[in-house]
Amino acid sequence: MAEFDINAIASTLNAAALDPDRWDHAIEAIVKATSSFGAIIFPVRGALPFVPATKSMGKAFEVYVRDGWVHRDERIIRGTNRIFRKAVLTDKDIMPEQEIRRHPYYQDFLGRTNLKGWVAVRVGVDDQVWSLTFHRTTQQDEFSAAELRNFEELSRQLASTAQIASALAFARGQAALSTFEISGKAALLLNRGGEVILANAAADRLFDEHVNISKKRLFCSDRQATDRFENGLKRLLWSADQAGVPPIALPRPGKSAVAAYLMRSFQLADTPLSTYHAIAVLVDPDARLTPDIGTLRAMLDLTPAEARLAVALQSGNDVSEASVQLHISPETARKHLRSIFAKTGTRRQADLVALISNLLPDV
Repeated sequence: MAEFDINAIASTLNAAALDPDRWDHAIEAIVKATSSFGAIIFPVRGALPFVPATKSMGKAFEVYVRDGWVHRDERIIRGTNRIFRKAVLTDKDIMPEQEIRRHPYYQDFLGRTNLKGWVAVRVGVDDQVWSLTFHRTTQQDEFSAAELRNFEELSRQLASTAQIASALAFARGQAALSTFEISGKAALLLNRGGEVILANAAADRLFDEHVNISKKRLFCSDRQATDRFENGLKRLLWSADQAGVPPIALPRPGKSAVAAYLMRSFQLADTPLSTYHAIAVLVDPDARLTPDIGTLRAMLDLTPAEARLAVALQSGNDVSEASVQLHISPETARKHLRSIFAKTGTRRQADLVALISNLLPDV
């Protein structure tokens, strides 16, 4: 089949980029439209064994992961850099025919799975690049020159598909971080390679010389803790359905250890073109979380001065310490506190702190 409807295929994938529930249908539809046996969508960098694929590729993909070909895939090893320069790749673009005839990847793995024809189509631009791979069996004709030209046009049209999916994922990621920020919890968004892509303001406030971000990765001055975090992240990301891993302690000399909770971001990663695949929530046991002043004013009918005092008290200060912090006299601070007690129905600072804590959302 030398010609296929490029516009129809591009429209199908664009619809899936907008509605991730359509990805399974979309990938099956484009396999039929291109007379392929199956298709898989790989991230060009940071590939994982669990990626969208047609059901027809199930058996081959099981062998691919089980027998370790995922780490010895010559198409990835030799083709990764090439696909940034060339929109469409075939096996002949990455390896001479003579080498293909004797290479274990082609003769052992592909020979056993009855696969032969292969083409990788670049989806995306710049660093946001995925590879949409089409596969044929030994019983089918290999992709023709005319079909390869069609794939080149498809790649040009699909550049916008990746941009749509990335923009939607970015918006979702920002919303997720804002949700954690409202509750005063530090949170990081990580990509499929474990790199930190976004961090909220609460995380920035938590970072110090012992726990921070270095070279796009979460760093702890305790090397073993960093290794435990990386291993936990790998277990999480290389699992098809694992939602989280046990919390990981990140020691800080002279302070309590930060607890790092790793969670799989299914909602953010429900499209194969998503940038984000995990969330790390960092909990500082030494920090006292407090709703913002606007929340205290709205919920407890406090004046701005009363709300500021309530925040200071929630942080662990007594009235005298709070008055110094707020640059007001102790008498004024006690006057504000009496008003706060009257408005909240509390009688002790401990009761007030407990009441304020209950205003924090449970995220």
